[in-house]
Amino acid sequence: MRAWVPPFNPTGVVAEAAELLEAYHCNEVTGDRYAGEWPRQAFRAHNVEYEISELDRSRLYLELLPVANAGTVELPNDTKLLAELRGLERRRGTAGRDRVDHRPGSHDDRANAVARVVYVTSSKNSYDNPQRHGRQANGSWYRGDPSNPATPHFCAAWLSNEPCNAE
Repeated sequence: MRAWVPPFNPTGVVAEAAELLEAYHCNEVTGDRYAGEWPRQAFRAHNVEYEISELDRSRLYLELLPVANAGTVELPNDTKLLAELRGLERRRGTAGRDRVDHRPGSHDDRANAVARVVYVTSSKNSYDNPQRHGRQANGSWYRGDPSNPATPHFCAAWLSNEPCNAE
């Protein structure tokens, strides 16, 4: 995980993220609709395609719960991430659908990013398109070597406004 501490220049953060993505030969990221079109344009300036996630953060959290409870995902040992996940609240929405969100005044940037990575790497999309998300034909995941462009790999990147303990 990589996070940036405010105050920071958002354009500079995108440039740093794009440099990190390039090291892994990754030219596509997935994010939410926060900040409108700006993130898409900023990443595009660095030849990185910013795709809008098909699920909002609430749905991502609901998708993460059974995967995490089944023990099929290992979460990063990051104290801020774990605190954000523990601080999420599940409520019944007005239309009868459950909503999951952070408490007022708290953050969920890391939780959102991890939930999105888990969804992307375990979703039906990954099985339908093995080359896109790094799933081999036998269902296992491979990790690439960023120093070797011939090596296939899965890459996940995210932006946050808080520092993290590990990169």
